Amino acid sequence: MLAAAFSHRFCQERHRFPSKVRSLSEGPADGRASRELGEEEEGSSSKPGGHNILVAVRSRALLPQERSAGGHAIITICNGTTVILEDPHTTAADDYLRLNKSKERRYHFDQALEETAQNLEVYERTTRFLIPSVIQGFNATVFAYGATSAGKTHTMLGYPGEPGIMLLTLRDLFSEVANQKSNLHFEIKCSFLEVYNENVRDLLRPDSDFLDIREDPVKGMCVAGISEVGGLESAEEIMALLHQGNKNRTTEATGANVTSSRSHAVLQVMVHQRDKTADIVAHVNLGKLSMIDLAGSERASQTNNKGMRMIEGANINRSLLALGNCITALSSAVAFVPYRDSKMTRLLKDSLGGNCRTVMIANVSPCHINYEDTHNTLKYANRAKNIKTKAVRNVVQVNYHVSKYTEIIKDLRSEIQELKAKLAVPEAHPDMGEEELDTKQSVKWKHELMQNFEERVRIKRRLIDLAHETKNQMVQKSHAQVGISQWESGRQAFGPSVRFT
Repeated sequence: MLAAAFSHRFCQERHRFPSKVRSLSEGPADGRASRELGEEEEGSSSKPGGHNILVAVRSRALLPQERSAGGHAIITICNGTTVILEDPHTTAADDYLRLNKSKERRYHFDQALEETAQNLEVYERTTRFLIPSVIQGFNATVFAYGATSAGKTHTMLGYPGEPGIMLLTLRDLFSEVANQKSNLHFEIKCSFLEVYNENVRDLLRPDSDFLDIREDPVKGMCVAGISEVGGLESAEEIMALLHQGNKNRTTEATGANVTSSRSHAVLQVMVHQRDKTADIVAHVNLGKLSMIDLAGSERASQTNNKGMRMIEGANINRSLLALGNCITALSSAVAFVPYRDSKMTRLLKDSLGGNCRTVMIANVSPCHINYEDTHNTLKYANRAKNIKTKAVRNVVQVNYHVSKYTEIIKDLRSEIQELKAKLAVPEAHPDMGEEELDTKQSVKWKHELMQNFEERVRIKRRLIDLAHETKNQMVQKSHAQVGISQWESGRQAFGPSVRFT
């Protein structure tokens, strides 16, 4: 009671005298980035999409079985950024070193969400600002971290009545793409995999063999042989694939969770964006959004695991320990980071310390029985705040072959016809007098606009003709060089035997 009263008093004092807490939520009220993504400037870590990983903590409500066992909450959320972990009062009577000593700890994060927060609020405060950056060609990652039965899968996947971050992110992503389709061309692909017992498996092709992880100089960490489904037009299509993959995901019942995830699941959405106007050189922005539902760390004494479940739990703890070691190394800015200790840490290499904008949602249990697991989760989340990443736009320059030029000219002509049709539609004005006054000016603007487009087409066709001429000159040059080399070789072969009289 005394600790709870002190915590309440602490929250009141913080409302009166707000301190300078590191927060990525400062900036626009809608949570979107307020400046050009990828720029370098001082203090950018205090804005959404800055160089630091955005770390959020979410506390769930007490479960019915925890209440029936006499469990009570030991977590208090203040100001949406501060987490207070109270003393569970479980110290033994003969432990004189810890007797009458408070274990209360306070942590400050970018976002802290109470048990009443819905998935939509979690999404708005943590993940929504990533969508414009993915469309513009940046990499982004969202992953849930925490102990078993802490609510990670509920946060990422949700259920039909309350969709999780994955579905909410995909809906807004496709909505943003639909708004920009008039000027840009998009191609969206997705893949879904799991890491089970340190083996990578394709959830969209469950009959396939285990896959290997490769490091590509352009794409970064990627999985060789993973199936990518393209031609996606809506979030519902990806969610259908997600539900199909979830049926193939490994889940089992344990003493702590009826549907415990026995593997780490990774959903990756690739967005390729380029200008809709055809050209002989295309600049393609490659954005990749990774959404990860990690399996939870667990204690055999709480889960009552035996046999295969115990082996799975050991491999889960091993990969999460490797992830914790990477977080510790990155926050300490040491030279060597042990990414290769686990398949999961290799997949997260770019997300944690490379070219990516990352959101980490640490899920914790408020029950005093899970004090140690909650404390460890908060410690690692607190360390992750110090990790810095450097996001760079992924742009690929594609030079089309000469055989593609005919299609480019066809696309340009169709674009001109489409623009002519748009300009031919009369615009309705409420004031007819103003329409009569502006008729000549509008006709003049339309005429100038059409001239500009026709000049643009002529220039592009001239460029294509020049490219053809350059190719022909290069071919003639190569033929001449071959003839000269043949003539010189023949002269050297017969030169000494030739005599002039």
